[in-house]
Amino acid sequence: KQISIPSSVTSIEDYAFGRCSSLTQISILSSLTSIGQFAFCKCSSLTQITIPSSVISIEDHAFDGCSSLKQISIPSSVTSIGWAILKDAHH
Repeated sequence: KQISIPSSVTSIEDYAFGRCSSLTQISILSSLTSIGQFAFCKCSSLTQITIPSSVISIEDHAFDGCSSLKQISIPSSVTSIGWAILKDAHH
């Protein structure tokens, strides 16, 4: 239900947590620089995510189908946002 991404991780690759429908909470430490395509796609129980200021890119459909997502915080460090990152989410 919960996952903590350690500081040793610099990128979350494509489809890494796709369809993890029981995932409710994600804690990301500040070394992360990119979130891949469909990384959290269809994580239907995910309600909130805070993206650290180290992230510079969020790829296509990263949070597509996160139907319970009520809050997402995207820092000003992000210079590239893909297509439909929140498609089918409550935003």
